Amino acid sequence: MEQMLNSAELGIVVKELRPMVEGAFIKNIYQAEGKTLILKLFKPGFQTFELLLVPGSLITYTTNPLPKPSEPSPNILQLRRLIEGAKVKTISQRGFERIVDIVLENVGLRLVVELLPPGLVLLLRDNKVEWVSEAFASAERTVRKGVVYTPPPERFSITPSMEPSQFLDKLNPGSPIVASLSRDLGLGGKYAEETLARAGVEKKAKTSSLTEDQKQRISAALKSIFEGMLNPKPRLYLRGVDGVPSPVELISLEGIDFVEKTSFCDAVLDAYLLEVEKKKAEEKKKNIQQEIQSLEKERSDKLFVAEKLRRRIEDLESITTKVAQSIYIFQDFWENPHQKTETVASAIGCEAELQNDSLHLRFGESKIVFKRGSSMHRELGKLYDELKTLKKSFDKLVSEAETIGMRIQRLAAERDSVEVRKPPSKPAVMKAVKRPFREFVTSGGFRVMSGKDSRSNVKLLKQHLSSDDIVLHAELPGSPATVLKQGNKAAEADVEEAAQFTACYSRAWREMFSTASVYCVSADQVSFTPPSGEFLPKGSFMVYGRKKFVSTELRLAVVKNEGALTVVPYLTAERSGGALAELRPGKTRAEEAAFKVFNLLNTTPSREQVESLASQITYGRCSVYAMNKLINR
Repeated sequence: MEQMLNSAELGIVVKELRPMVEGAFIKNIYQAEGKTLILKLFKPGFQTFELLLVPGSLITYTTNPLPKPSEPSPNILQLRRLIEGAKVKTISQRGFERIVDIVLENVGLRLVVELLPPGLVLLLRDNKVEWVSEAFASAERTVRKGVVYTPPPERFSITPSMEPSQFLDKLNPGSPIVASLSRDLGLGGKYAEETLARAGVEKKAKTSSLTEDQKQRISAALKSIFEGMLNPKPRLYLRGVDGVPSPVELISLEGIDFVEKTSFCDAVLDAYLLEVEKKKAEEKKKNIQQEIQSLEKERSDKLFVAEKLRRRIEDLESITTKVAQSIYIFQDFWENPHQKTETVASAIGCEAELQNDSLHLRFGESKIVFKRGSSMHRELGKLYDELKTLKKSFDKLVSEAETIGMRIQRLAAERDSVEVRKPPSKPAVMKAVKRPFREFVTSGGFRVMSGKDSRSNVKLLKQHLSSDDIVLHAELPGSPATVLKQGNKAAEADVEEAAQFTACYSRAWREMFSTASVYCVSADQVSFTPPSGEFLPKGSFMVYGRKKFVSTELRLAVVKNEGALTVVPYLTAERSGGALAELRPGKTRAEEAAFKVFNLLNTTPSREQVESLASQITYGRCSVYAMNKLINR
């Protein structure tokens, strides 16, 4: 099982486990799937529960008994003798490492669970290995019974208290930023992608190419993730047959179904159970496929033999027919055998040879022996009996092959119907919360954020507006407020793209205008304080000073971004390349328009894909164009 918990998540798990585990007694120990250990615990005032230790991956608990092997291994029996009945004094995380220490107070032992490769569980007495799940040796350390315990070499991991200057210099400048965050900072892929999603930075961007603003946004995103972990809101994201546990909402998994959980341990447990079920399903499919392959070979062998019998039957039928038609020749054959031999060969069309008192007739691989003193009718009778036997054998083989073929079909259907049985959950599955703002990145690499309504407009301007940003707004009611991050450094093309985005999501689209006017102002021109004696309506803001106006066409484009279809300004797609379809104001419903786009791509979309694309179409109506050609119903 792959790594499931990083250092920060392990800290949350240990914190949740502490009230239950500390003071509990170990009633029994089992080894489950792979290297997984199960400690059955009892604590007065609590129900009996099981502590799940998956070295190299996770630690959690369950109150529902897990499947266990009927016979323990000798290694597990030895561990039972050492710690059965012991009382857990403390459970803790070692520093910010992915290592858990469980101190047993009445036996003088300490259980160590390593959640980093290769994944070990050890029992120590005075820091010497008393028991280990499996012996291990590398250049850095040796772990086996009787030796002093050497922890794994420390690896750098970012901690919540670190400042940007303490970790940004750890990033490999030559790697994509997502790889650097995952590997160099010890975040893992899940939080590396989440950090970049919150920061609005492309995953494939080289670390060396990051601007100061992007680095600041990455630092702020990391801080927000760690702050969220201080007050966890556990959930299990359901990505196909994989479960992704998280103590915080993941913007990077927007649109993925999730189940809210009462504890992070519960989310981790269900992710583990999903993984176990997936492996069982894969193993079942594998076993069925092996049986299918064995049956296919058996069926192939039977059909091969049946084909040989079929050719033999055809030969015998041909022989008996020809001999029966020329039976009169054999009535006085032995009166002049040498002369009649040539007559037989010519009449029947076979090789004929006299050998002593026998006539040998060869038909390819088949042969008939006609002896002096015998009757050809008798020889034909033998052939008819052989033919009858061969036909029965042939029919039996064909029938058996057909039966095997039907069994193969049933097994194939059973294999294809194998599904991962998801663990039961009390809360209903819900859709992930949508982002509060529309966003895209211009062809010049500048981030653009746009409000969806008056409330999000105000939130955007109050919480995300910096001094170097530019604010855009259409000269129409119902326009979004748009922020071009670092807009003072952006080129004119980037401003045009942000203006087109603003115009397309304004009421001009609903009124089916072809063009609209958008003004641009600097951040210091925006205020929430009205002139003296005036009232500022809720959800509004003031703009002071000179405005710069941009006239733009109402045109959007559909592009593919990391496997998903995204709507961006047409100018952005035109300059960056890769436009799949164009959207203009029109009367086609968003869902129908989404289907048209997927039809253009010769793709059969899922319901979620259609809904995702349709949700990005402004005011739920548009017209779809491909190469400037309108796509009709």
